[in-house]
Amino acid sequence: MEPHRGILIEQVVVGGRALPPGTPVWIHAERPHGEFDVEFQNHFERIPARSVAASPIPRPSIDELRAKDPCFGLGDDAFEEVFREDQLFAFHRCRAHGRLFLEDLRGGIAMYNRWILVTEGHESDLRTLWSRYHAISDDVLNFRCIAL
Repeated sequence: MEPHRGILIEQVVVGGRALPPGTPVWIHAERPHGEFDVEFQNHFERIPARSVAASPIPRPSIDELRAKDPCFGLGDDAFEEVFREDQLFAFHRCRAHGRLFLEDLRGGIAMYNRWILVTEGHESDLRTLWSRYHAISDDVLNFRCIAL
């Protein structure tokens, strides 16, 4: 099996180092008993298969997202803007359920927006909340099924 990209779904130890969810790794081989051999910075470890997913993780379908909140993908009139920081990000509250969504500008060379359902941490400091969600990789957002 040729190595392929993976992303950790839960914390594991590789090379004596605890790696958090969202850490990219190389998946080298599938082993019996539901395990994979993975590599991180030239350190190899056998970890449970449930701890890693092939990357990139595809975006969830609109039906999967709407199972989390039926307001995913609706027009601007379904939301009330709560806060905006220039063009970097904005928080919106859905009028139907009162759930908080983050409109996040992402990327590097190519920029794109993602709408993220805020599922934890409704701090009064929305810049801190943005910083936490902005740091979550697209793979992890897709895995958690919280971003359009």
